[in-house]
Amino acid sequence: MRSYRTESTKFIRFFLMLVFIVTAFITPIGCDDGDSGGDNYQDPCEGVYGDAFDNCMDQACSNCSGPIDCLICMDNARPGCNEAASQALARCRNKPPSTPTNLVANAISSFQIDLTWNASSDDNYVAGYKIYRNGAFLIRSSDTSFSDTNLNPETDYCYAVRAFDEFEESSGLSQPSCATTLPYSLPSPPTNLDANTVGRFQIDLTWDASVNDYNVTEYKIYRDGTYLKSATGTSASDTGLIPGTDYCYTVSAYDFRAIESAQSNQACATTLPDFPPTAPANLVANAVSFFQIDLSWDASIDDYGITEYKIYRDGIYLKSIAGTSVSDTSLIPGTEYCYTISAYDDVGNESAMSNPACASTQPDLTPPTVPTGFVAIAVSSSQVDLQWNPSSDNINVAGYNIYRDGINLKSVTEVTASDTGLDLDNGVRYCYMVTAYDAAGNESIPSNQICAMRWLSILSERHCDPRSVAIDSADNMHICYFDYGIISDDSDNAVKYTTNASGAWVTENLYTITHTTTASLSLDSADNVHIIHSGRLYTTNASGAWVTDNLGIFVYTAKTAIDSADNMHILYDYDDSLKYATNASGTWVIDTIDQIGHLDSRSIEIDSADNVHISYCNSIFNPNDSTKSWYLKYATNASGTWVIDTIESQINQRYSPSIAIDTADNVYICYYSNNSLKYGTNASGAWVLETIDNRSPSGCITSMAIDSADNVHISYIYDCRDYLARFEHKYATNESGSWKIYFIHHNEFINALYIAVDSADKVHLVYNQFNYLFYKTPR
Repeated sequence: MRSYRTESTKFIRFFLMLVFIVTAFITPIGCDDGDSGGDNYQDPCEGVYGDAFDNCMDQACSNCSGPIDCLICMDNARPGCNEAASQALARCRNKPPSTPTNLVANAISSFQIDLTWNASSDDNYVAGYKIYRNGAFLIRSSDTSFSDTNLNPETDYCYAVRAFDEFEESSGLSQPSCATTLPYSLPSPPTNLDANTVGRFQIDLTWDASVNDYNVTEYKIYRDGTYLKSATGTSASDTGLIPGTDYCYTVSAYDFRAIESAQSNQACATTLPDFPPTAPANLVANAVSFFQIDLSWDASIDDYGITEYKIYRDGIYLKSIAGTSVSDTSLIPGTEYCYTISAYDDVGNESAMSNPACASTQPDLTPPTVPTGFVAIAVSSSQVDLQWNPSSDNINVAGYNIYRDGINLKSVTEVTASDTGLDLDNGVRYCYMVTAYDAAGNESIPSNQICAMRWLSILSERHCDPRSVAIDSADNMHICYFDYGIISDDSDNAVKYTTNASGAWVTENLYTITHTTTASLSLDSADNVHIIHSGRLYTTNASGAWVTDNLGIFVYTAKTAIDSADNMHILYDYDDSLKYATNASGTWVIDTIDQIGHLDSRSIEIDSADNVHISYCNSIFNPNDSTKSWYLKYATNASGTWVIDTIESQINQRYSPSIAIDTADNVYICYYSNNSLKYGTNASGAWVLETIDNRSPSGCITSMAIDSADNVHISYIYDCRDYLARFEHKYATNESGSWKIYFIHHNEFINALYIAVDSADKVHLVYNQFNYLFYKTPR
């Protein structure tokens, strides 16, 4: 242990000696190293260079942990310490600038003294000068001159200057120089004010400057004793004046201390006068249309020009324009208007009126078009809502007149109206028409007459489609219909029959079938029910119970009727032929009535002599232009053989006609032709045709019945162009002596409708509305 310590002590002593030798070696010769020994050359700054170097090196080694670290620190710090020592030496050897000479203070005004002096010299360069006022430092300056402002008038101020260099070494103070600011005097009033008229609205002013102009910041201008505005120069313009008016002015000077001089001499001037324009001449009014009159005239004359013309119509101001022509629009046709014109200049002078000029707009003799699409719906027991399509006019439609039962009810400007306070639950019916009128009072032809009545809904069944209806001798209803069951499942579809003969509705399932079927129901003289359905089945309750037989013939689209002897008559099409079958002989006998072209949409009735009457549609293909021509035909065996008559040719669709017979065995047919509901009868001995409803397309599905007074009752549909576009269900009758049309449903999908009339001439309707079976009768 002792041997180890001895060796360690020797090593430490050796290392310290090495450090001393290296340090001594790297210390510059001739530089004070901070020791107590002297330097090797004369240091004019008394060792500042060596002291600065030693202090820097000592600071670099202050945090060293041993000799080796100290050597590294000293080696890294040496360049910086050399620079610091050099700067210290340069400062030590620097000489201050020479003292500035020849300082002169000169009072310029009551508030300013200017200083000048000779430049100082320096061994390097003079950085600037420090200026002292009354012994206190004032400001630095890089020049050899300075202006001291914002002083007090008649006050003594003494100044001295010293120079300084880049090291902030300052010279001695210069010899002082003193000056006294000038006495302060108020600005003198401006002189020689002159006012000069420039025109109707402007006067220009000029004047001589105030004597103490170097203190004046602005001039205040007074007009008629009231301050007007300020100007910085010695001239100004006063604008926006009134023509032919005297104005007087004075001007005062205003210095930077807000002291105002006395006012100048007064100068007056008068703006030039203004005269009104001459009256416009040769005014002409020319009517160019139903609602426009054009005006033109000769320009007026004015000493300074016209800004606009005022137009008066029938003595009342209308509008102003800049030109000499104008159009007056939005007038009333066939009306006289008189005009005068005046000119107007830029100061509001208005001339006398021109000559009057009158003209009449062209008269409107054209009435508006007839309102179409007229609808009347009884929405409650006391209200009917009306609506129609807008009419058009050569100018414009001013409004609509609503007539109820031929009497003008009211006028409206919209295309909808309501009639309230009615009594619709007691069987009262109201009929309406609407006309359009324009601003000239021209009234259109009335629309078609539409009537409104209240219907009592008696039966409503879901997913049911009526196929046939009949009324028995006791006025009970009998309805055969097809029950769709669940729409997505055909397994429970069925042909059904319902009646209210027992006082309540009783429904029976006649036949279950998995596809849509047709069915036709007829009643015999004993009110027994006979139904042809499901293609070839015949079901009857004549025996007291329902019995179904197979006819043995395919009668998928059958229509039936029963004669006075209770024989069945069946009308159907098969294999592009119109077929007729009857069991009058005890067995079924089939006859072909027509087999030319396509035969469709048939209807059958029996007269009092048991003669058969048939209406149907017949289409013939034209190979020349690949089109079909449809014909409405009528066939009867009243003469003992079948006779076919064409009632109307070139009807545009095959939609179902309906046939009925009155008490005198006259035949009536209603049908759809060229987008209208038509009606024909042979009561006069020849077919007479009439259009009942021409609102296109009306009558695509029809059903007709005749009452005991031989009045006609028709249930029909508007718009069958699209399966989902059957929007209106209507009812028409001529029981009042003329045709009246009633709306049953509006904007509803309607299909498969039937009408019947009981012994009291009451109407009964059965139809399908959105897959519901409805039965209704008037209240």
